[in-house]
Amino acid sequence: MPRAQRLAAPAAVLLSLLSTAALPAGLVFSDGFEDGTANKWQQYDNHDNCAVVERSVDGVAPHSGRYMLECNWNGAVPWTDSASYQSVELPTWPYQREFLVRAWVRFTRDVTRHAGSKIFRLFPNSGKMDSFTIQPDMSAADTPIQFSWILNHKQMPSFWGNGHTIGDGKWHRLEVYVAENRSGASDGTVRVWLDGALLQELVNEVTIAPGDHWSNLHLMSNWTSNPGWDHGANNHVDWDDIELFSDAATGAGGQMRNATISATASSAATAPAGGPVH
Repeated sequence: MPRAQRLAAPAAVLLSLLSTAALPAGLVFSDGFEDGTANKWQQYDNHDNCAVVERSVDGVAPHSGRYMLECNWNGAVPWTDSASYQSVELPTWPYQREFLVRAWVRFTRDVTRHAGSKIFRLFPNSGKMDSFTIQPDMSAADTPIQFSWILNHKQMPSFWGNGHTIGDGKWHRLEVYVAENRSGASDGTVRVWLDGALLQELVNEVTIAPGDHWSNLHLMSNWTSNPGWDHGANNHVDWDDIELFSDAATGAGGQMRNATISATASSAATAPAGGPVH
């Protein structure tokens, strides 16, 4: 083989590896509620805050540690009442193009077996309509889970469960990954995993409206009051071990894009303060 070809082959391999290599990432937010509070979060609108508890209303322990977050929908009061649903909000976090949210979630045994509940939202409130919502269908026998994205004003195809459940009283690991598209390009990606299984993937998309950014992470949202979707005063959901990784920090092991990322001792320390980095 000519010398030029011998040199070109390793160079091509190196270029391929570099093009597929994961970008540095780190932990930019975490909360296991082990300080006994939800002080890292903000109140959403006029809604009551979720409570930090040692045991769920049905006697189950946190996913780890001593404390967890517990939120409730109260269908016995008007939807305008502050107690209609409890919630917490993380308004912003630092990222450049990519981030991954990981959370452990559990439905307690008192949740009404009707449709309409929304447990998780990314909702920038910017007027540009980008959003992501998780809505279990508690009315179905297998309590499937729906993922719904609106990207750049466009309602994307929803995921409708496919045999996967979240309302069965067990702890479940939820992971949501967003890679924003580059300006003017359709090269963005969103992915959602449940218990390590990739359930939804949208690739080669415009994943954020021009000039916008993802923000406003809500744990718990409203329960839609359509006919037949009524629910009682007690409908509790538990949350624990919330982690948010992004490319605005370093120090984590694994990758965001396949949800293998994990925090290390140095990860949180290298995360910058403040909001999005664009």
